Amino acid sequence: MKRLSILIALSFMFSAFTATIAYSANLFIDPASPLVQVGGEITLTVTNPIGEAKWSAFEGEIEKTGNSVIYKAPDRVAIDAVTAKDSAGNIGTVAVVVQEKEKIDERFSKENANWEVFTNTTEIGKILLSDDKKILWVGTTGGLEERDAITGLRKRLLTKHDGLHNNNVNSIKPDGAGGIWVFTAPNIELEQDAEAGIVNISSDGDLKIYDNFESAGLSDYFFRDEYPDGNGGFWYITDNGLKHILSDGSEIIYDTANLNLPDNRIWSLEPDVNGCVWLGTRIGLVLLSSDGDFDIYDTTNSKLSSNFITSIELDGIGGLWVGIHGGGLAYLSSNGDWKNYDDNRSELPNNNIRSLEPDGNGGIWIGAWGEGLAHFKKDGSWQVFNKENLELPTNNVTLFLSDGYEGIWIGTYSAGLIHIESNGNKKIYDINNSDLPSNQIHALESDGNRGLWIGTDAGLAHLSSNGRWKIYSWLDDWLSSLFDDTTIAELPSDNITSLKSDNSGGIWVGTDEGLAHLLSDQSWKIYDTSNSGLTSNYIDELESDGRGGVWFTTGMDSGFAHLSSEGSYKEYCEDNSDLPSDRVNALKSDNSGGVWIGTGFGGLAHMLSNGKWEFYNTDNSTLSGNYIECLESDQSGGLWVGTGFSGLAHLTFSSGQIQDEQYLKNGRAAIIIAGGGNTDDNALWDSTAKISNYTYKMLNKRGFLNTDIHYISPQPFADFNGDGLDDKIVDSPNPARQLQLSDIQAAFDWAKTKGALNQPLYIFFTDHGGNEQLQLAKGVYIEASELKTMLDDYQKTTGNKVVFVIDACHSGTMVKALAGGNRAVISSTDDGLAYFDRTEDQSFTYFMINALFKGMDFVEAFHDAASRQKKLLGRLSDYQKVCGCF
Repeated sequence: MKRLSILIALSFMFSAFTATIAYSANLFIDPASPLVQVGGEITLTVTNPIGEAKWSAFEGEIEKTGNSVIYKAPDRVAIDAVTAKDSAGNIGTVAVVVQEKEKIDERFSKENANWEVFTNTTEIGKILLSDDKKILWVGTTGGLEERDAITGLRKRLLTKHDGLHNNNVNSIKPDGAGGIWVFTAPNIELEQDAEAGIVNISSDGDLKIYDNFESAGLSDYFFRDEYPDGNGGFWYITDNGLKHILSDGSEIIYDTANLNLPDNRIWSLEPDVNGCVWLGTRIGLVLLSSDGDFDIYDTTNSKLSSNFITSIELDGIGGLWVGIHGGGLAYLSSNGDWKNYDDNRSELPNNNIRSLEPDGNGGIWIGAWGEGLAHFKKDGSWQVFNKENLELPTNNVTLFLSDGYEGIWIGTYSAGLIHIESNGNKKIYDINNSDLPSNQIHALESDGNRGLWIGTDAGLAHLSSNGRWKIYSWLDDWLSSLFDDTTIAELPSDNITSLKSDNSGGIWVGTDEGLAHLLSDQSWKIYDTSNSGLTSNYIDELESDGRGGVWFTTGMDSGFAHLSSEGSYKEYCEDNSDLPSDRVNALKSDNSGGVWIGTGFGGLAHMLSNGKWEFYNTDNSTLSGNYIECLESDQSGGLWVGTGFSGLAHLTFSSGQIQDEQYLKNGRAAIIIAGGGNTDDNALWDSTAKISNYTYKMLNKRGFLNTDIHYISPQPFADFNGDGLDDKIVDSPNPARQLQLSDIQAAFDWAKTKGALNQPLYIFFTDHGGNEQLQLAKGVYIEASELKTMLDDYQKTTGNKVVFVIDACHSGTMVKALAGGNRAVISSTDDGLAYFDRTEDQSFTYFMINALFKGMDFVEAFHDAASRQKKLLGRLSDYQKVCGCF
């Protein structure tokens, strides 16, 4: 067992990596992560207090009283603590980050955007085994998967962002030279401007893009479904059965009439070595023997998750891969065992996301149309609720609203209102057991006092915390007398389309005949085409601007509009702004005076408070689809994005919880070096890449922006958030190549441009090492003396402290060689071997990063890693799991 060594040649604490402060609170304050400019204002609202809340702030000022107040920021950069306390003693505290306006705008910079995408890629159109039998290519409606043909594990996902014309892969063919041809065809309903195309992926992984068969040097016959039988003949798939043309020219037709074939529509075919043919049909998997007999595998006699088989592929060792429409990937081994790969990216029920609602604890509730609801928790676990496991009256969930106590209100399209409490108890409100005016729920909004506003197609309803109902309707006196507790309202229409609190005890009400505002004194204000600037009376989506006004949409393909608290009106559309699409489906405040806009076909747009625009779509980001259905804040400065048929995405800019003023300044920098080279002879490379990505993720969670991290790797593809997509975080070399000494010097030159830091420069190196040297690539090394010169020069220029973590064999020899003032060098071993568990991709650095994730400082993390490394060495017993360096 090797001794772990550390030299800490400094007397400073690693304050930037101390444990994150977590506020314990009973009350929820919205927004949960307020960001306000110096001297600016923001509305803060407390949800469901008992009685009226009392507010206090350490540095800023609180204007107004009640459950919704105006916070006025101090005239300097600060982190302020604001507290709300109700009459029962429940307390809520929120940290208000006060920054200069340009810093707030910088926070939303696209360069610092990080995407995490959740999709269900279970709709598979084609699968193909590579010529060398090592790779299984899987074509889905969400892109092209590259999987390990032995384990089934996905290695990467190629999408439109990586060069495909679109994400709908409908055919894959070998190119005869170890590579593949990939054919994509757009879903016209979701990608109006998308085109079909062809991509060639060579045996070494290079992509070449072609627009059509002619430019690719292919003839149209390439797209026909024909398969050689291995004996000079061909199998042909038609819409009316199966045709076999033998080598002598004779034909045999197989269909439901002459062979009792279960289905004439055959989607895929694969001849085996025994003269039999596997067929993929809509009613199962069919094995057709050489004598004409057939066996059927379906959900009743096998572990197939669905009977709609779209693609099949023999693995060359007696097994069969099966692509299933809506059911993922399955594998039938030669001994008859089944294994399913239907969890792909997440447990999302489907990709048609219609509604989102934060759970108040860092997670999100998700409405998947036709599949009930899903709960993605902060710890990464999933819960799925539907008619079967929770006895919901319907799976068509249209919207949610948190009840403020870890429960959820659920609005349905035709089955009324559902309340699921935190303990799992469920209550259903409908027209038969309550005063709810209709079972068709269009909108939900909290009243701020544990009550609920409900918008239906038959009027506005209010359910108070004591269970009393009040109905608002435009019905005349005679009709309203037929209903108890009905108030004649100045509503333009009883068809309520949307609701939004005005944060002052009133409610904004969108209808199909105009916009209404019910004030806290129960008076009404009506806005329509006859008395305001509205160009349409159909109000679809409402969102508070945080200043007493509202953002809203006015029907299909009309852009969006803003009505200020003073009554001024302004419209935004493609003709008068940079809005990418007039079809606006969702709006969400950025809590900084700007607004996020989810469009149909145009992706996600962000209009900042200064009037500037930013855009995220499938061309310039890893957003999985351009048709946005719904948006929701993640309560930490990020955004949840629900797409139509392309899954769920999470956009963050800096996930770290800001708890110290040092984070308010651009005073941080880190360098990640994935060394050793990504060549086939480097057995450590896969572990090196994953550990380096994990290091990036830790820094990101600690508040480091992408612009604060310089990532060096010979492999340009890097996925730090686990969504299977390239996060575009590798900075050099560009273009990609094996590392050179100049790349390390360039990294230090970059670090100098960051100027004086409020914490040390952090450097992480992982892979091979030798006696006072580190391996950058095969045959390329950086000597300790060269590295020390760079470190000395950097510190002399900037005066910054440095922490250098080295995970490599013989790294202990670097400690003394690199020692210097205000410099900590941490090594994973002494002058001997370093050890990596290549099965789990664990090593000393992995353990240390994991400890930093938990909130430890560097000293604590070092001791924790040393302990876990010893346990690792104790359980490794074979060379397959242990890698020593040269």
